[in-house]
This record gives sequence, structure tokens and C-alpha cells, in this order.
Amino acid sequence: MRVVVIGGSGHVGTFLVPRLVGAGHEVVSISRGQREPYQVHPAWQSVVQVTLDREAEEAEGTFGERVLGLEPDVVVDMICFTPESARQLVEALRGRISHFLHCGTIWVHGHSTKVPATEDQTRRPFGEYGVQKAKIEAYLLDEARRGGFPATILHPGHIVGPAGHPLTPPGTSTSQSSKGWQGGRNWPSPTSGWRRCITFTPTWPRLSCGRSTAGASRWGRAST
Repeated sequence: MRVVVIGGSGHVGTFLVPRLVGAGHEVVSISRGQREPYQVHPAWQSVVQVTLDREAEEAEGTFGERVLGLEPDVVVDMICFTPESARQLVEALRGRISHFLHCGTIWVHGHSTKVPATEDQTRRPFGEYGVQKAKIEAYLLDEARRGGFPATILHPGHIVGPAGHPLTPPGTSTSQSSKGWQGGRNWPSPTSGWRRCITFTPTWPRLSCGRSTAGASRWGRAST
């Protein structure tokens, strides 16, 4: 498949893109071209890298069409922060792709009162980031249910790992650092139920769920 990753040079994309290449997919990475991937990997030599300023393109109303022009089978959106951004992509890609993945956040659940969080718990998203992400998710799920748009939503916690910037310590404001998908080396990563869960494997797309299988069985083929 031809997979377009929006935000491919970020913390997650740095590791996702080489895995997609290794699985045999043709990969296009979209970024603003302001930084290299966090870690060097030979797979990047076969990746088509496209420089696009999403904010500027969206202001012109052209971002969705630019993505469509790359002829994707699958689109992975790592850097969507407003419903308007999501809407531009959906309107351009509707009926033209086989899978759309949106990287959401556990912030849509709000502060935990019970763990692990489950799909049926009342949500109280917090902060501009969490509230906007919850709105994006509601919009995408509505498009999936009513119009069959092939959307998958991921619910990661804090992104941690061997690369990236230090994670904001617990108990302090993370509203700015979250937008940059900042990762840390020493802080633990919280867990949550996932709306729809996916593992990037050679059998792409292969859905699997950790704590909650309801989403995968409802929306796609589940596996363990």
C-alpha cells in the first residue's frame, strides 16, 4: 500500500515510518521540513519526503487536496489538532482511501477516576488540547458510522522512548508540550482503553486491542 504519514518526522513518525517501509509499503512523509527524523535509519532513503506547511495550506483550503494528490491508499495523521483540520481531510479523502488513522489522546477521557478507563465511562476532556481532540474524535466517528469513512482513532498516553525532548513532569502544565508530541526517558506512560486500536505490522491493516476489544470488534477485524 501507499501510506502517507502526516507529521512523519516527529517522535512517533520517526519509528513508525521505518516499520512501514520494512513491512513493504510505499511511504510518503509530510512535514514542514524543519527537522530531520529523531533517529537515523536506512529506511528513510526509500521514503518520499514532501514539505508542506499544513497551517498555511489549510488557510488556503488546499491541504486536503494536496494530500489526495499524493495518491494514498492509507493516511496516518499525527498532527491534527482542530475539527476544522480533520474536516478538510475527510472532505478531500472521502471515498478515495481505504484507511484513515487519526492519532488522538487519552486526554479525551479527562482525569482518571477509575483505571483502566473503559469505553463506556463518562468523558471529561480537559484543556484546549483534550477538548479539541474530543471534538475531532466525535466528528470522525460520526463520519465512520453515517458515511462509512474508514477512520481509526488511537488513544496514546504520553509518548515516551529513547528519543525526543524531556516530558513535562507530572503535576505541571502539559498543554504546550503535548502539541509537540514530546517524549521522555524516565516518566511512565499511562494506559487507557482504546476506541479503535491498531498495530503496524506486515499484515497491515491489522487491528488489535489491549484493554478494550469492543472498538476493534465493532469497527474492524480484531486480533491478539
